Parts: sequence; C-alpha cells; structure tokens
Amino acid sequence: MKIRNDAFATAAVLQLLSACALHAADIATDWQHAEELNKAQPRDRIVLLTGSDWDPLSSEVASILDNDEFLLAVGDAIVLRIDHPDNPDDQAESLLERNEKFKAPIYCYPALVAVDAEGYFFGVHEKFRGDFKQAAALVKDWIAQRKARDEQLDLARNLEGTQRAELLGRALDAMNFKLAKRQRRIINELKKLDPEDTTGYVYKYTFNPYGFAEGKIAWAEPDVLSEAFRETEQMLKNNRITIEQRQTIYALRHGILSRQNAPSQERIDNLNRLIELDPTSDHSTGAHQLIRDINRAIEYDKAYAAYQKKPQDPTTRQAFIEVASVKLGELPQLPAARDPLVSSQGTLSFSSLSGRYDKPLHHILIPTDRAPGAFHTNSEVEPWASIDLQREFMVSCIAVVHNTGNRHRLIPLAIETSLDGETWTVASRYPEADKLYLVNLEDKSVRARYVRARRDSKRKDYFHLSNFLVWGVPAE
Repeated sequence: MKIRNDAFATAAVLQLLSACALHAADIATDWQHAEELNKAQPRDRIVLLTGSDWDPLSSEVASILDNDEFLLAVGDAIVLRIDHPDNPDDQAESLLERNEKFKAPIYCYPALVAVDAEGYFFGVHEKFRGDFKQAAALVKDWIAQRKARDEQLDLARNLEGTQRAELLGRALDAMNFKLAKRQRRIINELKKLDPEDTTGYVYKYTFNPYGFAEGKIAWAEPDVLSEAFRETEQMLKNNRITIEQRQTIYALRHGILSRQNAPSQERIDNLNRLIELDPTSDHSTGAHQLIRDINRAIEYDKAYAAYQKKPQDPTTRQAFIEVASVKLGELPQLPAARDPLVSSQGTLSFSSLSGRYDKPLHHILIPTDRAPGAFHTNSEVEPWASIDLQREFMVSCIAVVHNTGNRHRLIPLAIETSLDGETWTVASRYPEADKLYLVNLEDKSVRARYVRARRDSKRKDYFHLSNFLVWGVPAE
C-alpha cells in the first residue's frame, strides 16, 4: 500500500513539473520592459510590489516569481516585481526610474496586482503574506473575472444604444466593484450610450457619496436638503446598486435628517433599514452606535427638562449628572488622587457670564469628574472662575479640563489658592494651551478655602473651560 501511495505521489509531482515546464509566463525586469512585451503581444501583467529594506515580508514573498504553481496560474501573462526600497543603491535607483510610470491603487505592502493589456487594474491583494497556493488561486479568479468582462464587451461590440450599455454594465459587474469604478473608458462610453441612465449602471459606477455629502448636505440650505432627500429616494429605487452602496445612501439620509432636526424615531427607523441590509458591515456597526447616541440624547433631554423645572431638587440634579456622564462624553485621564474630590460640594462663581454662549444648567458638572461641564464669560481682561469649598481644606491636587476648542483663551493660565477669597497665592502657571492642567500639591501643605483659575494677561478675550476639580482633606 505504501508503494502504491509513493507511486501516486511521484506521478502527481511529475505531472506538475510537466505542466510547469509548459507555462508561458514572461518574466519582465521592470515596468518599461513589461510595457515593451505588452506592445509586442498585448496581455495581462501580474505585478508583485515590495519594499525590500523596510518591509520584513517583502524578501520572503519575492520567491513567488520562481514558484511554478503560481507561474502556471498566471498563464501567458507578464510577471514582474517592482521594489520600492527606502534606501536604494545605484542599481535599485535605476530600476525605480524605469518603474516610475507604474502607479498602483494600494496602501499596504507587499501586494499583488493585476493589470490588463490596456492598463486597467482588475485585481489587487494588499498585505500579501506569502501563501503561494492562495495567490495562485487568487490570480486565477482575477483572470476569470477579466475574461468574463471581455466576453460581455465582445457581445456588446455589434450592439448600440441601451442594449450595448446593458452589456457594458454587465462587463463591469464581472469585476471587483472598486476596480470596476476605475474603468474610465467603459464608464465614459456608458454615459454616452445611456444619458438618462435607464439601465442604472451609470449611477452605480459614477456616484460619489463624498461629493454628494459635501455639496448637498454639509452646508446646504433647507430647500437643498429637502431636494437631496428626494434624490436619495430615487437612488434607492435603482436595483443595480450594491448592498454597500444602498447602506451608504441610508447613511447619507441620516446626515440629511440630522441637519433637518428630524424626530428621533424617524432617524432611528432610517438607521434600522440600513442595518437590515447587512447587519455585519462596518456601516451597521456605525448605525448601532448612532442609535445608542440618539437614545442617550432622548434620556438626556428628559433629565435636562426635569432639572430645568426643579434645579434645586437634589434628585433631579443627580439624575441629570448621571445621564450627562453618558451623553456628554468622558473626561481625559485624571490622576488616581490620594484624597477625596471636594470641589463637587463647592460653590462656583465667575468674573462674568455671557448671555449668548454660557450654558447655566451645565455649571453643576464643572466641579464634578462625571462629565464635561461648560461656562463662558464675556470678552474681558483677566477673566476667572472660582470655587468656594465652603470650608478650609488641605488641598492635594487641582485639575482644570478644557474639552472644547479655542484652548488658547485660557493662556497664560494661573491656578491660585486663597483662604479668604481676597489674597491669592499662585499654585502653578501654564504658558501653553492643553486639554488638562494638573497641579500636584501633595507635598506642599497648601491650605485653602478658595481655588481660582484665571487668565493672567491684559489681553481682552473670552474665557471658558469644562471642569475645575479640587481634591483634599478637611484642615484641622
């Protein structure tokens, strides 16, 4: 039995070696050489892209060009390696010059790409890990797709109008979708043959969601937003588009509905329709997060409304703080303080409050470490925010958090302490803007009842921050 197995193995090896000896692939030295070979006999080009002196896998995968199974899979194609070293020697520099006209749509090396005789990409595999058997199968699939495309193009050759456009669209459908969108010659002909897009293929291969979002959603007036929403309804009627495109359209509709301040349930329903198309996609992951954010906003609005009605009620105050800690996001990483947080029981005061920009009901969050709060002064010289801790403490740590933009408005920042609210001692100064200003006073025996953050400058400007926190223990 062992002898029989060995015989079969030997026969298989001999058969493979015989097939490999018959492979018709040409090995090109560089892209210029590959172009010359293609000019003499038009055919596919299979290119291995490497970065020999900076990508550790590149040297390992380079031997694929000597692999008979892989060369058999590529058929009569032209095969070559294009290397992009960071520090090329003279020989590599010369090759780089001969390869400079080759531009591949890739971001990660090593990579395998397939280019047809006309220069269009029909296969891309980034982060190639050296599985030669997988690479051979992949190239076979690419070539099969390219042949299926060409069959449709051959059938379309003797047709006109929308009949020809239909077959051109099928030719694109035979390919990888992202690479098909780069087939400009076919797409341009589609546009001419079917200007009204009765086939649906023109839209499928030309729609630019980013351009649509920028031009018709981002800064659009209400009437433009309404028109854009109606346009998305027409898009969804196109039965040619992919599931990913359909999900992208629902994502665009979410942007429109958000700009229109549409009811929460309408936005949730739209996102659920997106999820139903493919629950496992990245679009669906994002949609689930958006639905959670909408529901949090609903809870926040309810708690905020209750707090507005009874701002002195401890229950509504605490409920608002709890919901705000989820809705408004997290603070930056704060220190593992030695002592308790005492600012949350203090009383805030400000040099002024802007009638336009201030958010009075968010003041209660400022001295807490639960969520970003907010206040906003008028434009003035040396503005400040102060906390009365209600009694004297041995202060061990002070933190000022600035979670929003225009951080320069705090600078130069002075953080000060006082026993009476009249005479102030500087605990620390900060000349540069940051998100978190931390003053460690554990070894300095600072006794204070009042703590103040002040812009130490004669410059007239606004002043605002998110949180003002103090840790300490009661002074004896």
